[in-house]
Amino acid sequence: MELSKNTDLFNAICLVQIKSVTDIVDIPDLQTIYHTPSKISFTINSSPNESGVLHRKRLTLNYPGLSTADFNKFHKLLHGEYQVFIKLDNNDIYEVASITQPLELASTYNQHHSLVFSGSSPIPVKYRDNQPGTGIEIDGFNYDFNFYLS
Repeated sequence: MELSKNTDLFNAICLVQIKSVTDIVDIPDLQTIYHTPSKISFTINSSPNESGVLHRKRLTLNYPGLSTADFNKFHKLLHGEYQVFIKLDNNDIYEVASITQPLELASTYNQHHSLVFSGSSPIPVKYRDNQPGTGIEIDGFNYDFNFYLS
């Protein structure tokens, strides 16, 4: 048997929604920020361990430039853990991180600003629904912040 992977599956992300699960962070009141499609990437690496399979997830959002005010607001996000959903161009919705297995956030600045949500979990990415339209509506998920693609 030959196994092949669909490398294009998460290349068409059009929306990321996050919700703080720790309530330590009051998500800043930020405007919707627009990206180009090449500026959001998601990777998952799965490997076996003593307890089963571990999935290492990494969602990166790149910004070409931020104002000082935006930079300070994004810095506030670093103190929390987040439930994360993504929506693809074909309207498929995936739960990347759950309330019980959230992702942490790191921030880097080189020639652009990057927000990097990452973490490891025994729970794989879950397909949740196909929803035409602009948002994500999942029972029990009231997002705090949107990251839209233009």
